[in-house]
Amino acid sequence: MIFKKEHITDICFTQLKPLWLSTSKEFPAFLKPISTDSKMMNEAFIQKRGKEISIHWGKLRKRKLQWIPYCRKRWMKKTETLLNQFLQEESILHLSSYLSPHTFSEMGTEFKKFLYTARQFDAKLSVSDLGQAVRNYLVYAMFLELTEKPQKFTPAIFGYSMLYPVADNFIDSNKSNDEKYAYHMMMRDKINGVPTSPISFHDIQTCKLLSYIETVYPREKEADIYSGLILMLEAQQESLLQQTKEHVLSMEKRLDISLYKGGVSVLVDRYLVDSYISEEERYFFLGFGFILQLADDLQDISSDLLEGRQTLFTLEENPDTLETLMNQLLQFVYQLFQKVPLTNKSFQEFLLHSTILLLLMSAQMSQEHFHTEYLQKLETYFPVRFSFLNQYIKNSALYPRDIEEKDLLRGMDVFLQG
Repeated sequence: MIFKKEHITDICFTQLKPLWLSTSKEFPAFLKPISTDSKMMNEAFIQKRGKEISIHWGKLRKRKLQWIPYCRKRWMKKTETLLNQFLQEESILHLSSYLSPHTFSEMGTEFKKFLYTARQFDAKLSVSDLGQAVRNYLVYAMFLELTEKPQKFTPAIFGYSMLYPVADNFIDSNKSNDEKYAYHMMMRDKINGVPTSPISFHDIQTCKLLSYIETVYPREKEADIYSGLILMLEAQQESLLQQTKEHVLSMEKRLDISLYKGGVSVLVDRYLVDSYISEEERYFFLGFGFILQLADDLQDISSDLLEGRQTLFTLEENPDTLETLMNQLLQFVYQLFQKVPLTNKSFQEFLLHSTILLLLMSAQMSQEHFHTEYLQKLETYFPVRFSFLNQYIKNSALYPRDIEEKDLLRGMDVFLQG
């Protein structure tokens, strides 16, 4: 049984936690500097391709594209060409170097199915909400490649990924504790197979998402996944302590919440790839979930401070403390990946590389909380200048600033329905 609570807490608190506490807080020596010339080439490439995509997206406002099916189909084909060119030629992640042409195509096809289903599920979801769900789906897609499984979109990964914007945002909102408790109990009943009576549209949407998981994992045959969902729900409930303003949580309590919540959430993703997970893999994926949780907290320092959320990064409003914590996080990533070699070692290298870039970008998104000199040091190892990110990319969604959200969503619909 993968989701036996005692076993998961043992890995989290008697294995991963000591690893974190013993991790060096020195600036990592394993990072590889990127030359100024390479940064400028990357920026020029992004601007060139980004401009092409922005101009192409702007054509959606033309009347013939709005009314003539043939024109919309041509627009869709051109969009696919531009996106493929970008992904094949980019030299930041080098994704095409790690994937076969078949896998690359397969990943794109299955990702389109995910986006299409999301837009059909709720057309009012914002780009930011979609981004939360997409990030989880991409983690799942990377785990498929990491374990050498074919890319496959399923209703279960859709339901689980969409719980991030639908359920997590409700629990993290300013709703009353009574409302959150009622919502929590409704979800618990639904996961446990107890008849529920959803009273709001939001409740109905949440139950639908959990039902998607049931279509792939029949309750009578796949009880383990429901144990995992209950553990995830309990972890989310425990994390509400981070929103309390009556008591200041200790560093250790914040660490425990982040480690357990982040770990369980990603272990569920891994289970949706394949229900067989070795002991060594469990250790890795629980640790990787902790890393992703801290990446989120790193990005959200300003909003968490404003709303009084107690994470490791809001324990002290001191740049020196945050920089030490950032060093420790980078060192922990490297240790975890070195400690557990997985089947697809090449793609594991890609995952390590992209995780480090995610953390560096997350620090850039919270740049006002770090010393300028420290940010300049981090920038040495990032493929573009941080100032370029500030000027060119909308950090919350990672698309060019000159594309309006309504145009992005409308173009997405044309592309997905073409």
